[in-house]
Amino acid sequence: MKFTEKLDKIVSKNNSLLCVGLDIDKEKMPKFLFESSKNPYLDFNKSIIDSTKDLVCAYKLNMAFYEVLGKDGFDILAKTIAHIPDDIVVILDGKALKEKLLDEITLDVAKATKKYGRKPGLATVLVGEDNASKMYIDMKKKACERVGIYSLNVSISAGKEIEDIKNEIVKLNNNNKIDGILLQLPSVPGDQHVRVPTSLLKS
Repeated sequence: MKFTEKLDKIVSKNNSLLCVGLDIDKEKMPKFLFESSKNPYLDFNKSIIDSTKDLVCAYKLNMAFYEVLGKDGFDILAKTIAHIPDDIVVILDGKALKEKLLDEITLDVAKATKKYGRKPGLATVLVGEDNASKMYIDMKKKACERVGIYSLNVSISAGKEIEDIKNEIVKLNNNNKIDGILLQLPSVPGDQHVRVPTSLLKS
């Protein structure tokens, strides 16, 4: 089921547009939980879910609150999500975690660039004019810029044959600036697949 379909159904069922946050901030939680519960964070979340599950359309979990607890935090996150009824939307806010991962990747890219004398390169291939695919490729480009990866996009008109797409992939594979190639879906109509023989690709 698509996200919008699931959201529409739960909004209709609970007659609600309310989204409740499940942020486990110790400073704002009841102190008695830490004295009486073996897992105060999970019990806190469960009590909120049990009290509001017929009043909300979604729950939002900020992953930064769970990340600081390490492995236990991700265990609490998983068990919290499992406790939420299947028909209610779950939103994960991972902005803080995303930035941390991007910072780590930036350092790794800088080390690789220094070691090999050039930036790692990622190429994307877009066939046609699908707006969602264009947006996704633009996001990839911005992410590459953020961490220092060289990016290149090749746009191919929707009327091109599979052989034309294969030829573009082979060209990119022979480009010394490129280390990875992503063929953005949808690539070709129907159930056709773009298969490039390994004999045409450099190792």
